[in-house]
Amino acid sequence: MHLYIKLGFHNAKANLNRTVMAFCVTAAAALILTVSLSTSSGFLHGQHLLLRYYLGADIAIFPGKLVFTPDELTQEGSRWQWSHYAAAWQNEAPGFLTRLPYDGILTAPDQTQVIDVHRVAQVVQGRAEVNALYPYYMIPAIATFPNDNGAAGRVVPLRGRDIKLDSKWEIAKYLANDTNVGPQLEEMLAAFAEFDGQPVCVINTAALPLGVVAPTAGEVFTVLVPTFDREKQEYDFTQLQPVQLYVLAHITVPVATYQVAEREHRPYYWVSDAIHMPLNTWKNIAALAGVDPAPSKVGQLGLVLSDTMSATRLAHELRHELPEYTVLTAAEMVNLLTKAAPQAGLPIDVDFAFHLLTILITSLIVATNAFLLVMQRRKEIAIMKSLGASYWNIVTLILSELVALSLIASLGGVALYRLLIINPALARFGTPWSDIWRQTFTIGGEVIGVLGLANIIFGLIPAFQAARTPVMEVLRDA
Repeated sequence: MHLYIKLGFHNAKANLNRTVMAFCVTAAAALILTVSLSTSSGFLHGQHLLLRYYLGADIAIFPGKLVFTPDELTQEGSRWQWSHYAAAWQNEAPGFLTRLPYDGILTAPDQTQVIDVHRVAQVVQGRAEVNALYPYYMIPAIATFPNDNGAAGRVVPLRGRDIKLDSKWEIAKYLANDTNVGPQLEEMLAAFAEFDGQPVCVINTAALPLGVVAPTAGEVFTVLVPTFDREKQEYDFTQLQPVQLYVLAHITVPVATYQVAEREHRPYYWVSDAIHMPLNTWKNIAALAGVDPAPSKVGQLGLVLSDTMSATRLAHELRHELPEYTVLTAAEMVNLLTKAAPQAGLPIDVDFAFHLLTILITSLIVATNAFLLVMQRRKEIAIMKSLGASYWNIVTLILSELVALSLIASLGGVALYRLLIINPALARFGTPWSDIWRQTFTIGGEVIGVLGLANIIFGLIPAFQAARTPVMEVLRDA
């Protein structure tokens, strides 16, 4: 057997060009698979920063169904009905899904329009990638804006921002070169940190209707806050208390862009009319209204991740464990925003299908490569058989060479993309090196496993065929 192995490697060295070509083809397949696994499993730490900041999370959880899969619609025994979020349980979804105020949400008759924070906390408990839960701290209030066409007032959310969690986004690092967005958000965070607990706010003027003017920075703005009935779990708008807020600043920040021509892009603005304030300021107003400062039920819940590359996988798992909620990553929210996709029937769980398609493509590449490699060596195999190599000696030798080639080429393909492109980008955005190497080894193991298995499976047929071919037939054809 050792003689045959030595002869096999000798022949491989003698046909260096053929071996190098096979290596390059397999490495290309490994590169394709590495790119697929790296990019569809989540997103880079610095991507979608503005959207993540406004959502307060890398993964946002909403009550009811904003988007759903065909399986959920056709599931036996399930019933769905159109509904709308009550004023007491608003969230950021209408600011990103433009049809939501008109179409509403899909819920089952027995489902509530709120999220049970404790239930979600139990589901994500022990998951290392979840860094924190960020509740949507919201109180509805009635606000009257100048030049509002004589309107008596509109219900707007008062949203509390957690300074500690907001600071995790490190906005200055990602937006240092932006002359508009960066300073706005930096000033907002700095002001909130300085005036936390004082009656201050920031108004998103991009969300105001055309012609409506917001109070200018430096003005005192009065809102009417309803009293919360904890027993009925609802707000009493017949009992309103005035709260005066000092307007620190206005913000008009785009969270994405859409293409209108070949070289023209226009911004999508965050159109939530929520009035933002520091969390301790919000808690003071909550105490005035009788709202629990640490609510167990919210209209929106965010998950802040320590590893954003695991976002897609985690969201997919949470959709199965929390079927009554909508779970969306920041990347999926961007997709909904920029494509203005309709709600009904939007298949968001496409990650598995995308992976399967990539695996099939790379497997076909490997299969073709293995077949050509074996067929080109039929003469060498015939010589080994003439020297006494058995049927299984030939099969084992061929498969061993294919697996060895696959291992070396897979390492090359993974290293080319992960070590030279992805890992430096992750490090530049502050991702811990422990997470970077864990991702690299995990994806590298998957690539090596898939291509190694594909070489074994698709190499069996040409290996058996070559081992069965009579020596004289091969030599005659040669």
